[in-house]
Amino acid sequence: MIRDLDGVSVFFDPAYFPHASPDHIQTFPITTMLQEMLLYTLRWQSGSAEQDPIVQSFFHTLGLLCMEQMQAKTARLFTLPRATHPSIMRAMQAALVSPGQANLPLMLHHAGMSERSFRRHFNEETGMTWQDWITQARLFHAATLLAEGQRVTDVAACVGYTSLSAFAKAFTGLMGMSPTRFRGLQA
Repeated sequence: MIRDLDGVSVFFDPAYFPHASPDHIQTFPITTMLQEMLLYTLRWQSGSAEQDPIVQSFFHTLGLLCMEQMQAKTARLFTLPRATHPSIMRAMQAALVSPGQANLPLMLHHAGMSERSFRRHFNEETGMTWQDWITQARLFHAATLLAEGQRVTDVAACVGYTSLSAFAKAFTGLMGMSPTRFRGLQA
């Protein structure tokens, strides 16, 4: 487990969960119970699970609950595909600097492409439309800001939403919980 200011990263050894191993990194909100269980794991030193059946059972249950949470979010995977095409990469990097201000004409300028070529290459590279991708990027940035404790109204404006209800609907649709609840779980 790797802890930082924005979240917790957990690696599940595929040897223990071969049937549920995702082929990519997944970000998903966790329940309060999972949050407490993850913090509880800090009491054991690395390697202690091999000798203690209680520890083994605890970690196995934690893993199964996390896998269940990931599978529940499959329809709303919080991923942000990257590109290899240099022009698309330039546009993506520019958009990620300030996702709230990113718009198609500005990204066309950064990419140095026509709209038709940009849309075609973008979709080929990411499997997403530009609009879907920038929405994901904005909501990913919003989740980071909310985890830092910023106010929901400030976050909505920062990531480019002029309507708080539109922001709340988009965030809830992706994360499965309201921005307010997500912020509260991070505290």
